[in-house]
Amino acid sequence: MSVNMPAKFSKNKPMNTDIINKVCEYLCVQPSEIMEWIPDAEYNKTNAEIASIDQQIAELEAKKKQLQGK
Repeated sequence: MSVNMPAKFSKNKPMNTDIINKVCEYLCVQPSEIMEWIPDAEYNKTNAEIASIDQQIAELEAKKKQLQGK
């Protein structure tokens, strides 16, 4: 297993079946024990919600910075 493999998992990076196989062999688990299939529509909806929240946070942080500067 490479050093970058855990980072790929934590950042939802695409992986081929060879990588998944190596991880399963190393951990002695089935693929379903280390990953979950999420339909694209649900995944995209969640990412859109996260992006919206991130935008709100950025706007609030800018407003806070502006108020602190007064």
